[in-house]
Order: sequence, then structure tokens, then C-alpha cells
Amino acid sequence: MNTPAAAPPPAWTLERPWRNNNPGDLRCLAAGQKWNGQTGIDNAPGGPFAIFDSRTMGWRALAVCLLTYFEKDGCYTVERIIDRYAPPGDNNNTPGYVALVCGQIGVQPNGPVNPHSPPTMLAMVGAIALAEGSARIQWPAAEKLAGIQLALGIAQATKVPT
Repeated sequence: MNTPAAAPPPAWTLERPWRNNNPGDLRCLAAGQKWNGQTGIDNAPGGPFAIFDSRTMGWRALAVCLLTYFEKDGCYTVERIIDRYAPPGDNNNTPGYVALVCGQIGVQPNGPVNPHSPPTMLAMVGAIALAEGSARIQWPAAEKLAGIQLALGIAQATKVPT
């Protein structure tokens, strides 16, 4: 008896953010440093990009990156955060990126944002993952939530916002 061939995986599972468990397409840190959960380096053009041991740790790293920009770099608006995260000097369409993120989270480019707020952080990391070219990727919501909980030091959220 012939067993039917398994369906091929969705095309989006081949995209770099999914392959690398790196929804924000984060680059590696400076030489000698690694993100928590980073297991490797993808030297693709534009990189090097971090490879994480799990998608949860990739979401955590993205949230930690945003918190660092907020706390240490004084980036209190989407415009400042994204200008730091995806600067025009790296061939990014930074104004388009800012517009996408603002549209996704419902704030003005120069309006204050608080990434310490779990709903704000969830919206921001989701919008950044979308902007980083992973619009087709079906990221599991529970992994995203677990990653931001780790970054924010929250033991457990009550539910995943819909």
C-alpha cells in the first residue's frame, strides 16, 4: 500500500526570520557578545543575523532590544525607536517602517510609547516582525507572549490578546 506523500511545509518556513527563530531579524551583538538564547550566526547579506534556540528567545531578544532603546538610549517614541532599530543608513525605508509600526499599534510617530506595558510591547514586536518581511509567517501567539514576559520579568500573563 502506498502512503500519500506529506504536504510540503509552507513556503514561509524557509524565510530567514522563521529559520533563525528571530522574528525581529536581529543582527548579532558586538564581537564576543551574544543575545541570551543565541546559538549561532547567519552570515546572509545584510547580516550577520542572530540564530536563536527557540522562537520564544527570539521574541525575548527583540523585546529586550526595544527596552534597551527606551531605557538606555532615551527612545520614547516609535519614530526614535525605529530610527535606532532600522536606520536609513542601513538601506531601510525608515519613514515607511515608522508608518507601518504606528499603524499597527495605533500611535503617532512622535507620540510617547511605553514598552513596559505588555499590550504595547506585544503590538510593537508584532509590528516589527511584520516590517522585517515576515508578513506571511504565522508566528505562534503563545511564543510571542512568552518571549515578552521573559523580557518584562512577568511570570505569567492572563491571556493572549486577540
